[in-house]
Amino acid sequence: MQTNNVKSVLQAWHLIESLNPSEVPGKEERIKKGYFKDNQDRNRTKLIQLEEYPWEENQLKDEEKYKVQYQYYMSCFEHYKLVDFIRGILKNSDEVINKDYKTLFGFSFSVDDEGNYITGSVFVPLLMYVMKRMIQNTENYYSNLLVQFEGQLKLFEEEIKNTFINGVTSESLIKVQQIYQRYFYQVEDNDIHYLELKVVKADKKVPIQNFNSFYLRDLVNILEKGENEALRQFIQGVNTEKRIDINENREYIEMILQPSHIPDGRWPSPVEHRLSLMQQVAVNQILNNNQQISSVNGPPGTGKTTLLKDVFANIVVERAKEIIKFKDPTQAFQKEKTIKVDDYHYPIYILAPNLGGYSMVVASSNNGAVENISKDLPKEKEVIRTSNEKEPNYYDALYAEEASELEMYSSVAQDLLGDEIKTWGLFSGVLGKSENIYNFGQTLYKSKENGKGFIQQLEEESEIITLENWENAVKDFQNIFESIRKKKEELQKFSNNYKGNLSLSDSLEKKKEQILVFEEEKIKIDNRCEYLEVQRKLTEQQIQMVPKLSFFKRLLGKKNVKKLELEKELNDIISELKGKQEEAYLKVEQIKDNRENKGREFYFYRATKLL
Repeated sequence: MQTNNVKSVLQAWHLIESLNPSEVPGKEERIKKGYFKDNQDRNRTKLIQLEEYPWEENQLKDEEKYKVQYQYYMSCFEHYKLVDFIRGILKNSDEVINKDYKTLFGFSFSVDDEGNYITGSVFVPLLMYVMKRMIQNTENYYSNLLVQFEGQLKLFEEEIKNTFINGVTSESLIKVQQIYQRYFYQVEDNDIHYLELKVVKADKKVPIQNFNSFYLRDLVNILEKGENEALRQFIQGVNTEKRIDINENREYIEMILQPSHIPDGRWPSPVEHRLSLMQQVAVNQILNNNQQISSVNGPPGTGKTTLLKDVFANIVVERAKEIIKFKDPTQAFQKEKTIKVDDYHYPIYILAPNLGGYSMVVASSNNGAVENISKDLPKEKEVIRTSNEKEPNYYDALYAEEASELEMYSSVAQDLLGDEIKTWGLFSGVLGKSENIYNFGQTLYKSKENGKGFIQQLEEESEIITLENWENAVKDFQNIFESIRKKKEELQKFSNNYKGNLSLSDSLEKKKEQILVFEEEKIKIDNRCEYLEVQRKLTEQQIQMVPKLSFFKRLLGKKNVKKLELEKELNDIISELKGKQEEAYLKVEQIKDNRENKGREFYFYRATKLL
């Protein structure tokens, strides 16, 4: 695939992401009556007329514990009408067999429990701007699309804020619709609008639900700056000749499993359930091949999560190697700038650049699987296991002892997981969607059980931990790391010697085989020499027995043909005999050399085995 074709694929992706519609949520859901004073159930999302003022109707029983928020979905239309529009633009007249009747919206915004517009809550699907550009017959309507859309959205939001300054009313809603049509496309003229009712805890922020594509800005940057090699290979595909099939490639497996490639850190899994051969191959390959993207495939239960734990553990260790380079742990953060808020100056710090490369994105088609990994890692049972055996494994017992003594903010991890799950420490958290991110941030600041949040614990520890504590921790890490380094070095030396011994052993076997071959060839040569010697003597006797020519025949110049033939035969025999004798001498020398080399290699082989 040529570079131009790669760019065409990227442009197609950009267009597809731009055409992503937004659906009205919750049309079939209900909110339980227990929240409301009139003790009546409510539809979560319903059709609404602009003259309705729902905040006057939905009165909560406990306004201190809960609050109400509304989400308007304006200029709604059915999905198949969007399809008809795009097919019309692309001049596709094929019949649509199964029409999609789900409800989409043109724009949306939030209103509080008193009917006031919530500033900054307006959302317009990028699709609605793309459609307007399409209808205007703008060529390359994806060119500079995102920048222009954001500019239009900003102007639209400013006008909305001014229109709703005295609250949300039927008049202001009609005016907002008119403003919308100046900036974006309205699929149909029918006034179809929906309202979503949200009941949330009073101390919680209502999560944002509507987003345009997360990939658009990245795609724009790639189209402007050009794709990198990884993306180019993803689109074009990789030449199969460059791929390594390791299923039957023992040499590659042995290379990737060399002790020098073993990670310095590993997850404290049960010793008897250590990584299998191919799991360790996958871990070593991920950590040593210096590739930015790695794919781990396999059906459920084949150990994908297990090997990922070892990858996580090694990333933590590798980052620790960088952290201990700081004489003072505060050097891990560098002051970027200071911002002023309400007459207070707040310094903003960023992570030191040498600590920024130790992260990993775990992606899966199953979001639940990735979420489960994040939830499982901090659980106590992941590192502390109870054994029914009378004598548990020594190393498993050590893991359990170390983990029980370790204080890694387990209370915070427990707050994040909830459900009274015991945790060993704060190792990972479930992020991703905005609700998870919000809950994660809130939990770090405030404990669910009115205890100490993560930030408070850090502040208190910063008052009592000294630089000496840091230096001692660095020394402990260095000692452990040096011990591991030496063990890996010894193992690598042993592996090299073992590999060398195997090579010597193979060489000795080959020398034995060569000596046997040379000896067999020498026997054949000797037999041939004996045969030629016999033939030489017989031929000499035959020459002596040939009668001499008479005087007259010799006088007439006649030649003794029989004698000449025998003499030629004798010369041939003597010549071959000399050649075979020389060949026999060379074979003797080869046998002698091979025996001497074999002796030296055997001596070295025995010496290395004793090391």
